[in-house]
Formats: sequence, C-alpha cells, structure tokens
Amino acid sequence: MVALSKEYGYVVLTGVASIAMIGHLAIKVCKARKKYKIDRLASGLGVVWIISREVYAHGYSTGDPKKRMQGAFGNVAFLGLMLTTICHGHTLLGWTVPRMGPFRQASCC
Repeated sequence: MVALSKEYGYVVLTGVASIAMIGHLAIKVCKARKKYKIDRLASGLGVVWIISREVYAHGYSTGDPKKRMQGAFGNVAFLGLMLTTICHGHTLLGWTVPRMGPFRQASCC
C-alpha cells in the first residue's frame, strides 16, 4: 500500500474543483448555443469523433492491432472539424461571410 501525505488532499480537491468548473462551463456553452442558434454541424462531427475514439480504444485494448482500425471513421469527422474551424476563422476575420446560421448574409464564401 502506498502512503500519501495529508497534503495530497489538496490534489484531490483540485481535481473535484476542475470537474465542477468544466460542468459549469458546459452548461454555459449549451445555453449560448441555444441562444445564438449555433450551427450544429461541428457538434455532430465532434460526437462522431468522440465515438470513433471510444471504438479505437476498445480495439486497441484487445491487443489485436487490426481492431484499432475500426475507429478510423473518426478521421473523416476530424477533417470536417478542421474545415469548419478554418471556415469559422475566415468568417471571424471578415474574409468570408457565413453560409448558415443567424449571421448569414446574401453573398457567401
């Protein structure tokens, strides 16, 4: 058995506090997405990518390297996330105008 100093309690409390902070931020983000009707494409791609990582981890844990490839479908979602991020960056810089959502204009990128 490993003996921990009593000061290790601070580490535990810091971990709990960070979980509470992430939960609080997640609630605020969800409310903002609803308020501003943010495009759900990136959220959907993110969910697909997370699922693919779970599938990859499950395949990896079997010890058979070929089973890891079952999570490769996440690469398509990751590419989509990169492209939506680039498009959003262009929009923020004013290089293009958004195609979808409440901020769209008549002309488009």
